[in-house]
Amino acid sequence: MLRSFRFASLKFTKTHEWINVSAPGTAKIGISKFAQDQLGEVVYCELPTTGTKFERKSVLCTLESVKAVGEVYCPIPGAVVTAVNEALKTSPVDLNTDPEGKGWLVELKFDAKNFNETDFLDSAAYAKLCSEKH
Repeated sequence: MLRSFRFASLKFTKTHEWINVSAPGTAKIGISKFAQDQLGEVVYCELPTTGTKFERKSVLCTLESVKAVGEVYCPIPGAVVTAVNEALKTSPVDLNTDPEGKGWLVELKFDAKNFNETDFLDSAAYAKLCSEKH
């Protein structure tokens, strides 16, 4: 489980969120470059408030683009929002230009024993998933 997880490396979900675990029980969440490309230019981010608790697969936040509205799902059970990327509220430029870095959406705190690395794809498996969608 968590003990073998390589910190500071991105893992992905099949619904195109990424997760970066920085320490046991703490992770930043965002959307993949593939998801951002599919959405197009994001013009508005509806982010949750700090302290909000989410269950796995519940809607964490909503992104509005010139093409569509996209939902971002919580990839971890019983996660609590500890920080949001405030800069995205006024200008989502980082989400459009660097979705897997400066464009992070939220930071979550969670019980490390409920985290299962096998719920996520590494970058090679995620790239394969995306290539199959084209």
